[in-house]
Amino acid sequence: MASVVLRTGLMQDDAYARFAVQFEARMKAGQKGAAELLKAHDLKIRELEQRHSGFLDAVAQGDHSPPIIKELNAVDAELEALRAERDTLIPAPVDLPPDSPELYREYVDNLAATLQDEAVSAAASDELHGLIDTVFVIWDAEANGHRLDVRGKLLEMLAKAKPAEEAGLIANGHSLKLVAGVGFEPTTFRL
Repeated sequence: MASVVLRTGLMQDDAYARFAVQFEARMKAGQKGAAELLKAHDLKIRELEQRHSGFLDAVAQGDHSPPIIKELNAVDAELEALRAERDTLIPAPVDLPPDSPELYREYVDNLAATLQDEAVSAAASDELHGLIDTVFVIWDAEANGHRLDVRGKLLEMLAKAKPAEEAGLIANGHSLKLVAGVGFEPTTFRL
């Protein structure tokens, strides 16, 4: 059953499009540090260019002293090195490979096959049975949709899903209201 739902839900073109957008956003977020490094590098180049310009002005006004010429040459060398290094700091464009739709479908198929494996599904089922006590499906006429009321060990479920956020979950442990994605109505979870 789970594999049928995966295939009919995740294999749709709009599901792949959402995946592609989210994947690209994550990749770009991962490059944020590289962009900040490039920005700092460019600032250093601009500062050196200003110093370089000041030394050139001094030479143009007749100050040919050995310390000025020595400093001008040092700034020239540093600028040349920074400019050469700059190209290595530019984050690579985020492009999905041309065969990404096929790779996506392959991963979904593998996920569906994994979920059909009795050892995996039995272990997952046992885990869920230990966390969920009851699930009530309630028709909400006003919202024209269903609402789920899940009762059980909600904090444990959320902690297993996002272990890094466990401390924040425990602080708000008495009642949580979560909203599902598009097409679902608000879901209330109670302990």
